[in-house]
Amino acid sequence: MINAMTGPHQTIHLFAILFASELSILLVMGFALIGAGLSRTKNTTDILAKHLGLLATACFVFLIFGWHILRSKPINTYIPSFHLQLGLSSHEAVVFLMEFMAMAIILSIVACITVERMRIWGLMFFAFVLVAFILPVEAFWVWKQGFLHALGFVDVSGAAVIHLAGAAAGLAALLLLGPRKHRYEKSGATQAVFPGSNLSLAFIGIFLTWFGFLGLNFGGAMIWDNQYQIFTLAAVTVNTCIAASVSVLVAMILVRLVYGKLDFTIMINAAMMGMVAISASPALPHIHTVVFIGFVAGLLVVPSITLFNRLRLDDPVGMLTTQGVGAIWGLLALACTREFALVAKAKDLDWSWYHQLGIQALGIAVIFLWVFVTSFVVLYLIKVLLGLRVDPKFENKGLDAIDYGMQAYPEFNISGRNINRP
Repeated sequence: MINAMTGPHQTIHLFAILFASELSILLVMGFALIGAGLSRTKNTTDILAKHLGLLATACFVFLIFGWHILRSKPINTYIPSFHLQLGLSSHEAVVFLMEFMAMAIILSIVACITVERMRIWGLMFFAFVLVAFILPVEAFWVWKQGFLHALGFVDVSGAAVIHLAGAAAGLAALLLLGPRKHRYEKSGATQAVFPGSNLSLAFIGIFLTWFGFLGLNFGGAMIWDNQYQIFTLAAVTVNTCIAASVSVLVAMILVRLVYGKLDFTIMINAAMMGMVAISASPALPHIHTVVFIGFVAGLLVVPSITLFNRLRLDDPVGMLTTQGVGAIWGLLALACTREFALVAKAKDLDWSWYHQLGIQALGIAVIFLWVFVTSFVVLYLIKVLLGLRVDPKFENKGLDAIDYGMQAYPEFNISGRNINRP
């Protein structure tokens, strides 16, 4: 679609996507720091190593496998094909970078959900299958010539393809791994023994994530449709910031009213949830719609986290809430707002908002079920054949002590006693 543009307009368009792709890599760094900050110090090296290893895996595996699925002529709108295509033109290289970063972000979401329990080699093998096959298929359905795109399913910057898919894959892993040791009482009550070890890291992480979302949302809008021009950068940037800000403020007020005190981790989750929700269509022209999306996102943060805890879904970073619930809300909200008329005109969708709501719901269900079911099968095979979770007798020591010859904070353990017990 980019090749249809010529001259200086094409150059500006490609540069904008290139800049957005490079900026979106900050999401991986931000997720890594948030994960390290909200977990225990004895697992910090493992968390950082996983995110770096998964970034490398996403690039190499997508180049060898996933890229050729998305670029090949499909068998039909449901089944893509695979055709090895050697070399990348300058146009293709820009799109490759953006799409590979989408894969890396999904892997980082999974790493955050499974923090402190999953062995690195099991996660790397799962990442290989995700990027080689599972994720390119759902991206083809929405962003290329797939049936969801043909039906009119709207997902401009990856609310479904990236964030919902990451939450679905992470949920499959979480169900097979179970909660961290001592995380829940037999009654189901939450143990308050796992506070975030370094909130300063989490603080840096959410700001890097914020910057990364500006690139991801803008790049997705530029690739989605050539009608988006470089001037869209301002609208996407402002809307992303507004949605995140409103979500944080609403969550702060709600937490204060419900619990009597503020919670910094809830504020982090609220910011991410607002940015995920707006990614369904980040260039909305009316500010009041963006405020509404951010407002509801902020309201959903606390009850979503509470619900997942009651279900004993141990998600230390809150990715099931921010990525899963946030994506679902943003995708449904697009059809329920007055902006749908503008989207419908741009995409030649000749039907009512409630018809579009049904299409959005169908797309959400298809993507979630595809990624969840296939991920569960792959992870179950990994669990049976290779092992998925760290040995319980080593879990108290931390994953840093098992797979790495170093610790992130060695001075904390000079006495030989791990301060992060149990």
